[in-house]
Amino acid sequence: FCGGTHLVSTADARAFAITEEEAVARGVRRIVALTGQAAEEAVERGDRLVERAQQAAALDDEKLEDAVGALLADLERETVPLPDRARVREAVEALQERLKKVRKASAKAGREQAVEGARALASSAPGGPIVSEIPAGGDRQALLAAMDAVRSKHEASPIMLLSRDDEAGKVLIVASCPESAIKAGLKAGDWVRTAAEACGGKGGGRPDSAQGGGTEIDKIPAAIRAAEALASEKVG
Repeated sequence: FCGGTHLVSTADARAFAITEEEAVARGVRRIVALTGQAAEEAVERGDRLVERAQQAAALDDEKLEDAVGALLADLERETVPLPDRARVREAVEALQERLKKVRKASAKAGREQAVEGARALASSAPGGPIVSEIPAGGDRQALLAAMDAVRSKHEASPIMLLSRDDEAGKVLIVASCPESAIKAGLKAGDWVRTAAEACGGKGGGRPDSAQGGGTEIDKIPAAIRAAEALASEKVG
């Protein structure tokens, strides 16, 4: 490590920025550093990334995920001083923790909405096969929780619930068949497969419980009609 001894004056280096540090052998470390204009540019990039990380903390929750993703991508691509890299990573970790809490709260709210819709469905359904769309978005666990809510009031009914995930452009499908329906010929795996194929997807599972999905959310009404037709054919 020359330390600049070949320079007439350390001022000739203009700037100095350590950008990497790693182990190369036992007891031996390697650092990579820049000087001159390259170092100045690295410092400027580091300053901008640190500033962006600070600004991201003030963003609304809806904009935060995209900002964090872009920040991480630029951090991996750009050459910046190690202290700045560490500061940005620390800020990003804090933002990611915030995102986790936001997602958890959103999932809880979505599950509550799905269960509320399921309870309303259970109260209005007369019995027999139940096929309906429930507002669960892309949260399969929320849709299963809705299934439990309907099942608690209609133990003897075959039940199929569908949910549209507009963001992903997908359809989620879950179904549950009691023993009486299975004996009559309505098996959950076949039932889900019929509905899924009607909306551009596939599915299957056990006779008493099955899941599936589709890729054409505009065909959910067709999937419901196909499921209702099969249920009517098998159990009346």
